[in-house]
Amino acid sequence: TPKTSTTISDNFDGASLDKKWSVFKSGNNTVDQTSGMLRAVVLGTGKYGSAGIQTELVTNDFSSEVKISDYSIVNQNNKAVNAGLFMQSPTTGHYLGLRAWTNESGVRSVILQDDALPTMSKNVTNFNSIRLKLQRIGTQAIGYVDQGSGYELIGILNNVTKGDGNLKVQSEAGELSTGSSLSVSFDNFSAKVNLTSAL
Repeated sequence: TPKTSTTISDNFDGASLDKKWSVFKSGNNTVDQTSGMLRAVVLGTGKYGSAGIQTELVTNDFSSEVKISDYSIVNQNNKAVNAGLFMQSPTTGHYLGLRAWTNESGVRSVILQDDALPTMSKNVTNFNSIRLKLQRIGTQAIGYVDQGSGYELIGILNNVTKGDGNLKVQSEAGELSTGSSLSVSFDNFSAKVNLTSAL
């Protein structure tokens, strides 16, 4: 069980995004709150693109969950796209991620990843209405997916980095061509964390 002190939650209701979040996006990508969900859209430009929101800095143990309500790709054209939960250091760029990943051939899987360690994954049939859970407990990262019948373990990564970082909910795509896009709607975010500002 993670040792945490603060709970962050958001159902993305209301006319605008809560002030606890900061928005990040590249190029003309968009992030908005609409119809009771967070929508993050990456537009194809031939270059890497991302769009999402992030918390203030968290440290040590955490547990985070989010629902993906809609995951839509237009003209994928053999490029990988993904969306999900991340914890990333603003100084080193190091990250943990739990990605709803569509590879270049259209195969869908949920991937648990630390950028310094081998990945673990589980194939899924549909990304609409799934839940993701990403935890860091000590030096372990643990990933789960719920496809409608309860959480299933993706895997456990050992010896992950323990540094501070921002929790992120985001869409991401590599080199989508012009006219292509990834649009993902998220809902029911919840996290138990230790904020560095509260220490």
